[in-house]
Amino acid sequence: MAHTHGGGASLEQLLSNESLGAAQEWALAVLGGSWSGSQDVALSRALAVLSRQALHEGRIGDGIRLTLTALRRVGRAPQSISEVDQSELAFCLARMLTVTGDFPAADLAIEPYDAVRSESYPPSTRSISRALLARARGGVEDAAAAADAAVTEAERHGNVAVATVGEAVLASVALARGDLHQARTHVRRGRVAASGSPLEGFSTALTWSCMKLAEAEDGADAAVDAMRDTYENLDRRPQLLVDEPDGAAWLVRVAISAGEDRRASRVVACAAQLSAAQPEIQVLAAAANHALGLLERDADLLTDAASQYRHPAAVASALEDAGAALAAEGRCEAARSTLNLALDNYSRISASRDQSRVMRRMAEIDRGGHRTRSVTGWGSLTPAEHIVAGLVSEGLTNPGVAGRMHISRHTVDFHLRQVFRKLGIHSRVELARAAALRAS
Repeated sequence: MAHTHGGGASLEQLLSNESLGAAQEWALAVLGGSWSGSQDVALSRALAVLSRQALHEGRIGDGIRLTLTALRRVGRAPQSISEVDQSELAFCLARMLTVTGDFPAADLAIEPYDAVRSESYPPSTRSISRALLARARGGVEDAAAAADAAVTEAERHGNVAVATVGEAVLASVALARGDLHQARTHVRRGRVAASGSPLEGFSTALTWSCMKLAEAEDGADAAVDAMRDTYENLDRRPQLLVDEPDGAAWLVRVAISAGEDRRASRVVACAAQLSAAQPEIQVLAAAANHALGLLERDADLLTDAASQYRHPAAVASALEDAGAALAAEGRCEAARSTLNLALDNYSRISASRDQSRVMRRMAEIDRGGHRTRSVTGWGSLTPAEHIVAGLVSEGLTNPGVAGRMHISRHTVDFHLRQVFRKLGIHSRVELARAAALRAS
């Protein structure tokens, strides 16, 4: 961008991952009153930087509020500067609103720039905002077209961030269609675009495409092994869970498939913490319920998650998981009905790979091949309940179990009550005795 202000950097540069740390220091200096430049421009940019930092930390509600305040501030600045900043802020706002599922508001934020060709902002920024919104809405064709345009424009202008995200969107579209070859190509291009830049390893969109491709090609066991750092350091990268509405559930599902219940429990804890800290953000509550419902194989919780989501792909995913849980309980008619809803939702967003999987699930139910879970006894315990029962029977206190499993004490209390109910016991002594008898 031609116009710079605030530490000699444009707003686009201030908001990039490569300068975020230094930009945050500058923003705090501005808010502290130690900046002598144009206050309207400086304050709006400082707020924008802190908004980007809030999103990086998973505080999506704070990010939206700070961006709206920045937009109001920048309107008072000289027109030559405010045009540049307003467009950049509008696109940032649109991306955050897209994450929350407020698609009409995101559309309104982008709309003023759709028919405008201006030197004030690169067209690739508008195109990638449109691509992300279309993908979130389930518009696969529109997402692919906008992402392709964004990548072409970004390569022309040397915009590494947009090129990386654009390739990630194209990879996600290819995965939904079941075209693993195309997905692999776009992931490789995204890595090349980010290579050598501070974005390398930090683009959440590309990270998700890489992880999902690994699972699709190599299976859950290999994917979990490749994603060890993601599982272990998820609390340090909360934006991963914020940017992908049903991302927590996906990580839980893959971990359970690989027999990694501890990792699944860790993801559930992270999703619960994000939601508890921002109760006003509905998508985070849906994500937390979806993840916990998967871990607990709780069909009601999964159905609730589906009703809370606004993103079509996440709705379909939660319905599919609810159908699988119902089938495991032997409620075959309810399972068929719920899986049919999932199938319809996947069909609307052209997710052919997911459609095929749901049809296989339904065929298995029709053959009577789905194993049902016991209602009581050791066989009725969920993976998390088995872990809690084992640790408690070894003599650990509830806080000790919480620390070992990286979950809250409240969650341990809940699991332990379920264990007592299902095993028909009333004390920790009885649990230890029952565990010893089972092991003998």
